[in-house]
Amino acid sequence: NIRRIVQALNPDILRRSRQADAAPNRAAVAPAADSRGAADKKPGSEAKKAKRSKNDVISEETIASWFKDPPKQTFEQVAGMEDLKKQMERIVLDIGNSELNTLLEMETVQSFFFYGLPGCGKTFLVEAFANELVSKYGFKYMSLSGSDIHESLVGVTEKIIERMFLEARKNAPCILFVDEID
Repeated sequence: NIRRIVQALNPDILRRSRQADAAPNRAAVAPAADSRGAADKKPGSEAKKAKRSKNDVISEETIASWFKDPPKQTFEQVAGMEDLKKQMERIVLDIGNSELNTLLEMETVQSFFFYGLPGCGKTFLVEAFANELVSKYGFKYMSLSGSDIHESLVGVTEKIIERMFLEARKNAPCILFVDEID
């Protein structure tokens, strides 16, 4: 079904896709991360990460606490911000059409940064967005606050941030929500 739509919209993309499938010896060119955030793997990088994880100061218990139950909010419960809600709903649909995005060679949004005055609904909106992705597409949900990341010892904050992104990549597709980083 999707292939017929792509064929109608742009036959060259489908032809290139078939040529890439037919040539097994040619390396496929892919973006650094797909629509769900999986990163490219380099040979030997897993061994380096395994060595590093043995020396980490971050306990497995702490990492487990980063993974939370998905929020219960929905877009219908978010008051106001109609334009932003529509954009976020479109992004949820876009993520659900990853096969079409691949065929059309379209990149999807990988990250968001919300800023504004306290109490304007940023967290509520992000949690509604996370609920949609978790319930519709099975994303995992990691939630941290600025106080979870900040440490007084030199180098610990950097290790926490590095490990946070490593865990998100390992558990892809994953929503990594960091709140209150002021």
